[in-house]
Amino acid sequence: MVLVVFMCVIALTQFLWLGFAPIETLVRQQLGIDVFRVGLLMSIFPIMNILLSVPVGSLLDARGFRFTVSMGAVIMGASVVLRLRYTSYVWLFAGQAGIAVSQPFIANSVSKFSSLWFDRDEGAVANGLGSMSMFVGMIAAMIITPILVRSRGLGGLLSVYAAATLSGCLLFLVLARDNPSLAAALKEEEKAYRGMDAYRDVLGIKDMLMLIGIMFVGIGFFNGLMTWMSELLSPNGFTTVQTGAIGGAIIGGGILGAVVIPLLSNGLKRRKPFLAIATLVGGAAMYPFLNARTAIVAMALGAMIGFFVISLLPIILQMTTEIVGERRTGTATGLLMLAGSLGAVAAIYSIEGIKDITGSFHGSLWIFSALFLAALVLSLLIKETHPDRTRSSR
Repeated sequence: MVLVVFMCVIALTQFLWLGFAPIETLVRQQLGIDVFRVGLLMSIFPIMNILLSVPVGSLLDARGFRFTVSMGAVIMGASVVLRLRYTSYVWLFAGQAGIAVSQPFIANSVSKFSSLWFDRDEGAVANGLGSMSMFVGMIAAMIITPILVRSRGLGGLLSVYAAATLSGCLLFLVLARDNPSLAAALKEEEKAYRGMDAYRDVLGIKDMLMLIGIMFVGIGFFNGLMTWMSELLSPNGFTTVQTGAIGGAIIGGGILGAVVIPLLSNGLKRRKPFLAIATLVGGAAMYPFLNARTAIVAMALGAMIGFFVISLLPIILQMTTEIVGERRTGTATGLLMLAGSLGAVAAIYSIEGIKDITGSFHGSLWIFSALFLAALVLSLLIKETHPDRTRSSR
């Protein structure tokens, strides 16, 4: 029950983030605003993630899962109401910024939740389901928004989204709870939490630093690819509809991979090989993907990239818990999400910068390939973290 309501609010944060992406032109025309201000409605999310990931990580370890996510749910519920005054860009942006603030409180709590509610044989799958709900929210926003805006208009669309969000947040506040069997132990751990000591401990672990590096590459690649998909593939002659289908194939493959890869990881009792395979596929598939001449081939390659690269997230989250332990999971996840957000911003703007210098978006191919090679090296150097493997090696 707690898993289901948590997945709902996670999906909502991603859904509201990308809700304006398919209707940017309509929003710009109706509100009479420029491209920059429309883009800011979405780019505010990685900015808030950079600012809030570390303090939210501390809050998770100091006050627990339910308190942190409930705070995010309340902020998100209040913010969708502000968006109902959409005819004023100020109110619309205020609502969108509030949702952006709520996102790290909710989405960054996945590994903490799984470490408290599920045992080591289930944790990777719980992380996978939490990660999957993020991508379900993304793809739902891309599909549902254009349909609703045609039938209800922008005001009707925001009203429906507000009602759905308030319902999801209310369900979480009523039904979610901390694991009662751990109540006494958690209270003692939260009381003893010291933020500076926790971050010093986490940053002193070499394997954790490697995971942070891999997260920077993986999330940066995904965001850069999805942001500039149309421009990266336009030289191949694909239509807007075909490009959208290719993007959907990437996310669809990621949704499948976020469940299947953790199941395989548990079955084989290994984490490390899946990091190596994901980084290898990500680097090796970039050239054929960006040079595919038919939409079917591009969709197949995109689905493969999504299946392996997006599945990095649940594996990294589970490895984080296994490396730092339950008491420091929130702190460590905050650092991971900070690295991912920095990677996203760096990738988005570096691709644009490379295009300005070379006159082509394809120059970024070699940057991504080099980064994936670096991530592959890190994945080979990192130690296996599955408890059965670490115990047998002692």
